[in-house]
Amino acid sequence: MTRLDKHVPAELDVHLICDDYGTHTAPIIVEWLAAHPRFHMHFTPTYSSWLNEVERWFGLPTDQQLRRGVHRSVAALEKSIRDWVATWNEDPTVSCPALIDFRRGWLDPFG
Repeated sequence: MTRLDKHVPAELDVHLICDDYGTHTAPIIVEWLAAHPRFHMHFTPTYSSWLNEVERWFGLPTDQQLRRGVHRSVAALEKSIRDWVATWNEDPTVSCPALIDFRRGWLDPFG
């Protein structure tokens, strides 16, 4: 989190989404967060199986495109991701309604 604090512009809040595992409540983490109020922790609910579908979806481009590719620049990486998403959107294969809603609201982080 210290690394994020150094690299994310100071005027921006940082929202961290974590599983509900107890390590995030360790005293050292709680103290650090108290000293850095722009950091906001969000925890996934226990037994939130629909999140598994979201994780699986993000795993697809990682496995199918990013790990296999050689990206010589950030622009090349961005293009690779955009191309993969465009191809996926031509024929999405999703079984989870929550994931479909998530994809419809996906914001382009590079835009």
